[in-house]
Amino acid sequence: MAKLCEMLNINNSEHMQKEYKYNPFDFSAEAWPDYLLRFQITLKQHYDQTLGDPASDVCRPVYRHIYKCQYFSRFMEESTDISDIAEVEVFNRSVVDDFELIEKRLQLESIHSTTVGRDLFETI
Repeated sequence: MAKLCEMLNINNSEHMQKEYKYNPFDFSAEAWPDYLLRFQITLKQHYDQTLGDPASDVCRPVYRHIYKCQYFSRFMEESTDISDIAEVEVFNRSVVDDFELIEKRLQLESIHSTTVGRDLFETI
């Protein structure tokens, strides 16, 4: 407990007074108002240092695929779901170096109005 207090820059005497009032395993905001916030900030900094940006991990395969791509085309398909709401899907079809055809769905949007060209353009 003392090591945790030292890491969070908490005065030991202040913590010892509160230790008897609160359950040390109760991590609710009412029990530990500012200690919990300090702990969350510490965890976030640790996460950023060790794992980096999670968005870059998602984008990395996409960038790799774009780099290998020789030809591509985008197309969209309109369908209606069971509740009569129009859905528009946007696909990307590409050919890489070894003539492998890769087709991926990029986006799925629901259209609650009409499905004329202007509505499709504004949705996408």
